[in-house]
Amino acid sequence: MELKTYISLVLRDKKRRELLLLIALSILLVFILILTMFQKKQEFKRLRYVLCPNCHYKGMQEVGKIEGSRCPKCKAQLGYDWKCIECEYEFSLLRTPILGKMTKKEISKYRINESSCPKCGSKRTFPKKLPGK
Repeated sequence: MELKTYISLVLRDKKRRELLLLIALSILLVFILILTMFQKKQEFKRLRYVLCPNCHYKGMQEVGKIEGSRCPKCKAQLGYDWKCIECEYEFSLLRTPILGKMTKKEISKYRINESSCPKCGSKRTFPKKLPGK
């Protein structure tokens, strides 16, 4: 049987046509699932001021998670560039991972204490703002 006649017979029969469509959709669905399973998740990045605690390098960098960012000069872990309102001291804020189970309130207190000024101990600190923001 020729291919053209076979295709026309399949397309005329409703059950075969539905089965062929179901098979094609199933193959397409499996293909999409395989693509999404093996696709790397893109990390969301923002432009931030960073400060190296080791060599005091300052600059703006696109940062996703600060924990994985390294200084271009000395390869040490970078921190966010923060400034104290009380004594105007600029320091590198290194985020430490939260160990154990904590409530949202405990995490909030932990992060506030973590961002206190290392020079005067003030909790009135803020990240350095980007120009125009």
